Amino acid sequence: MSKPALKLVMWSALVLIVASCAGQPATGGDATEAQSDARDFNGIWQYFTADLTQFLLPGEEISLTEYGEERYLAVDHGNFLGNTCQPYGPNRAMAASNPYMIVMGEDVVAFVMEHIDHRIAYMDAEHPDDLLEYPSWMGHTTGRWEGDTLVLDTFGMRPETWLDRGGLMHSEQLHLVERFDKTGPDTFNWTVTVEDPEFFTKPWTYQLAMARVDFPRLLPARCADNEVDAPHMLSLPGADHENPPTFPGA
Repeated sequence: MSKPALKLVMWSALVLIVASCAGQPATGGDATEAQSDARDFNGIWQYFTADLTQFLLPGEEISLTEYGEERYLAVDHGNFLGNTCQPYGPNRAMAASNPYMIVMGEDVVAFVMEHIDHRIAYMDAEHPDDLLEYPSWMGHTTGRWEGDTLVLDTFGMRPETWLDRGGLMHSEQLHLVERFDKTGPDTFNWTVTVEDPEFFTKPWTYQLAMARVDFPRLLPARCADNEVDAPHMLSLPGADHENPPTFPGA
């Protein structure tokens, strides 16, 4: 099958998944009850930050390996993938200026990103054995419920993406564990544990407070013009974080 034909099949499948999920009845008796349901994350959400180090949980730190230090000190913001319209990866996509939509079904939870890409969490599933042979921008995500907490496990992400706009990077060994906890009808805490033995000496955890946004629909953000402008992007060396990581050379 040709690449264009394969992409058409993949997007057609996503449309069917979202349509199927959207057609399912809400768990509450009316719209207000549905929004208050601790397991209902349907809707359009947003939280923007360029710097994840500002949201580390108490007692957490980002500690880089020697290789992680080398890559961190060599960051050039002119090479950020958003400059060339590439997908952000799950960390950046969930904390960028673009909103995203969550659509929940019995067997899958779909994340439709305004910036280019999408994620699908397969509930009560396993990661495929050959996952690292076919890495993707968003990786492969499985999901499960722990009480009213939605827990996602993601692996198999392409190493080109950044964890945040400040310049935190990762390798193909990146492993994410995300916890979604409703804190109100229109808010939830998104708590993420980041593990990558090539870049970090130990896992670290951050938390963002997501808020529902009253948008009638998502608008595609393709930024195609940047493909022309990208060669003219100025070099801007140096990662930029309020709480810089620790590393061997510090």
